[in-house]
Amino acid sequence: MACQCVPAVVSVTTYDIAAGRGLFRARGQVVKFMGYRKVLSPVSKSDDTELPAVKERDALDRLDLFETQHFTQPPPRYNQASLVKALEKEGIGRPSTYNTIISTIQKRGYVLEEKGRFSATPVAKVVTDLLVQAFPKVMNLKFTSHFEEELDEIETGKCQYREVLDEFWGPFSEALKAAGEGLAPVREIIEGEKCPKCNGQLERRYTPKTGNYFIGCVNWKDKENPCRYKRDSEGKEILGPEVTDIVCPACGKFMVKKEGRFGVFFTCEGAPDCPTTMNLRADGTRAVTALPTQVTCPKCEKQKLLLKESKAGKKYVQCPDAKCKFIADSDDQGNPITPPDTGIACEKCGSPMVVKVAWRGPFLSCSGYPKCRNAKSINAELREQLKARGIELPAPPPKAEKGAGPDVPQVEITEKCPQCDGPMMLKPSRFGGGYFLSCKKYPKCKGTAKVTPELQEKINAAAKAPAEAAS
Repeated sequence: MACQCVPAVVSVTTYDIAAGRGLFRARGQVVKFMGYRKVLSPVSKSDDTELPAVKERDALDRLDLFETQHFTQPPPRYNQASLVKALEKEGIGRPSTYNTIISTIQKRGYVLEEKGRFSATPVAKVVTDLLVQAFPKVMNLKFTSHFEEELDEIETGKCQYREVLDEFWGPFSEALKAAGEGLAPVREIIEGEKCPKCNGQLERRYTPKTGNYFIGCVNWKDKENPCRYKRDSEGKEILGPEVTDIVCPACGKFMVKKEGRFGVFFTCEGAPDCPTTMNLRADGTRAVTALPTQVTCPKCEKQKLLLKESKAGKKYVQCPDAKCKFIADSDDQGNPITPPDTGIACEKCGSPMVVKVAWRGPFLSCSGYPKCRNAKSINAELREQLKARGIELPAPPPKAEKGAGPDVPQVEITEKCPQCDGPMMLKPSRFGGGYFLSCKKYPKCKGTAKVTPELQEKINAAAKAPAEAAS
């Protein structure tokens, strides 16, 4: 019956009630016309409280009186959608540049995206303060939107581009010159603490490489006795390059131990003349990741090829010239291996298709890579066609068990995920040189954490146990 009735008419009303020195407020709905409510009462919890119909200056009887407390909440952090809306509202950028703006602030380490929201890094706050101090006019939102309008007027012919450029470049060039002369490096001297190596002053410095700060000695520029002491924002000392007793397999010089973002690696003491590099595997052994050969690049015929090893342990050669981009599978001596003729041509560019192997197994890839990136899977028909030409397909790499990767020591993980407070698991770094902690709820939660020194001791002990048992 209710669905055949006409809609109800209600008025969302707020009553302000004066009683002596107090002012009380009641919010709710005043029904103007019952409609379907005659036969069906509303059951939704979202409906407001129904208020009686009253007129101004009516005398009211107090039925109940209660208090409520409200706290002012900070505005939510920007996500990609809300940031684009804010740019549109302020007249900054264009739809074609929004993606570039968002990718740039992430690439330069100005923001971190956590749970879909952006948070500013320490280096971003420092850079913003310096820009506002040195270029207050340019950093004004109205200036940016005004300049965007003038660019549109140049397009329609209302303004001349020289006039717009003169209006901008005159004040900006003076501010740029003053900033170059007056802005000092952002370094903060730490009072009450001395360098443990040279007893000098320590200072806090910011780096865009990690988007964070580190603490270093002020004597790092001393010509006679420079001090290279540094530690990161978490208090861990950053070890500088250290010459080891490991002999370079190419030139006979010693290898230099370095620590990067993805762990420990080794470079030749004779770099850049000798490009030999090594990485640490998950089990602690060293792997030569780049070794110069005596084979000349067949494409550019200028450079000697570099013998490299992929993360899966596969050998390949690559031209050191970035413009050449030659890359091919190779034998242990660095000689390029010509892939067998599959008899299949690329549908896009006509180049021969070759067999490649990925973590999912073999597939067909265009030999014109990277200019042509065409690839396709090998079905039963193609498999028979390749078998008829005498091409044996390699077996896919063995799959690792879910949770921990291959060769991961079985240790107890007590650390919690920094994002969801859930359990974590140990995973080997795909860049070599160690492990990291990953949330077990991945990919729903992408929380990660570094291995603590206590956990590293457990990992080392667990890795030594099989070797001692074997010996």
